[in-house]
Amino acid sequence: MRLLIKTRTLHKWLMRGIGIQVLIWALTGLYMVSMDIHFIHGETLSDDKHNQFSIQDVDYPIASLLNAFPTATRVTLYQRHDKLVYRFKLTNDTNWTIVDATNGQPLTPLTSSEAASRLASNL
Repeated sequence: MRLLIKTRTLHKWLMRGIGIQVLIWALTGLYMVSMDIHFIHGETLSDDKHNQFSIQDVDYPIASLLNAFPTATRVTLYQRHDKLVYRFKLTNDTNWTIVDATNGQPLTPLTSSEAASRLASNL
């Protein structure tokens, strides 16, 4: 009889704990689906205004890049030091190749001192 009472008490408190956890999951899930996904991802907390550019700013078209580097894969366009650049990998190469998007000239990767000074200027 005593074991039955202890089992019932244990079951009651265990179910309350699990029930509270399920309630918390349900409420936080409701919050996640009711809010804007960009807010949930924290995109409103970052200031990416300096990384915005227009495709019209590119003077060296992607077709010319692919003619010059026919084995280019994973091509991305981004802004580096207020200059638009293409970054890509060549087939069977593990290093990134960086090309100026205004004139098609290859660029060297950032050195550690350049990266450190860039990071220090952004802080």
